[in-house]
Amino acid sequence: MSADDAPWPELARGRSSSVYELADGRVLRRNAGSDAAWEAEVMAHARRHGVRVPTVFEAHGHDLVMERIEGPTLLTELLDHPERLDEHAQVLADLHAALDRVPAPAAAPRLPGDGEPRLVHLDLHPANVICASDGPVLLDWTNAMAGPRTVDVATTWLIMACHEAPADLATVIDASRAALVAAFLHRVDLDAARAALPAASRLQLVGPVLGAAERRRISELVESSSG
Repeated sequence: MSADDAPWPELARGRSSSVYELADGRVLRRNAGSDAAWEAEVMAHARRHGVRVPTVFEAHGHDLVMERIEGPTLLTELLDHPERLDEHAQVLADLHAALDRVPAPAAAPRLPGDGEPRLVHLDLHPANVICASDGPVLLDWTNAMAGPRTVDVATTWLIMACHEAPADLATVIDASRAALVAAFLHRVDLDAARAALPAASRLQLVGPVLGAAERRRISELVESSSG
């Protein structure tokens, strides 16, 4: 069944996944390129180590059934309250700090790198954070792996700086993009993130998801940051 044929109300659609509303406070996230059982395992691992994630009820094939978290995304909060940009950047930095304390799951595919591998999310950006009433909740663990945490921070940098915004939000997002990136980088280890940009860019540039303009911006950012 394709996303367009699904019988449930669609709540959100991303580049490679769609989220549907089910009954009893549940949602279904369908991602044709992911292993739902693995994602559920990673989410349970993150939860055991103190990272807030939705409760998973079922995982089969490409479908993940989990609790519906009420609240706006961090992206919506950024657009509705631009005067709180520094607070929003701190949320992203705090989520990375929480992941710093999470060891890598034993079965996780591993990125190359020195040191003890940690859990890396590799898609941590404002649209994947729900601002629930009792704190931020991190969504979409499809890309999670084991590896250097600095690569995860660098990936957030690349996504926020280089990815295309949805067409209906592009003007507003592009106006605040540079300020958000700067505020985020002020709250993390900039030198370490800069050193990890090449590795993060190689992960980003694999596969067909990115457009030509996004690929060009990523390459330009990595090149300009290496000088």
